[in-house]
Amino acid sequence: MEAEIDLWQRFEAGYTAPFHESFPDDPLDAGYMLELISDAAFVPVGNGTLQPVSRADVFRQFTRPLDDDPSLWEGDPPPKHEAPESADAALAFLVEQGMVVVADDEITVPARFWSGDPSTSSPNEAPTPEPT
Repeated sequence: MEAEIDLWQRFEAGYTAPFHESFPDDPLDAGYMLELISDAAFVPVGNGTLQPVSRADVFRQFTRPLDDDPSLWEGDPPPKHEAPESADAALAFLVEQGMVVVADDEITVPARFWSGDPSTSSPNEAPTPEPT
């Protein structure tokens, strides 16, 4: 279980964290959509793998009505988006930033965001060269 948590943390450090740092205000709430995508796309088994995500599933989660009772949420509740246009705008922004690729009803995380190589501290960093 600890190895899976480590894989997840390395993936998040190289995928969602830099996005949130670059776009802290995020008026489209694309960061929330990115979290939904990363949660579904990353499989922390073995060295970790990426799998395609259903666009319909992500849009359903992004636009779902939220319970008004804040005691049901840990921390802040996710943003509320009722119009499909807001999901389209958030996804278009993620595509524009190179965070996802969309083909038909499938969303994929580009392979450059996960090498699965445990010698790298983050999937976006180049491996440290071996001393000679």
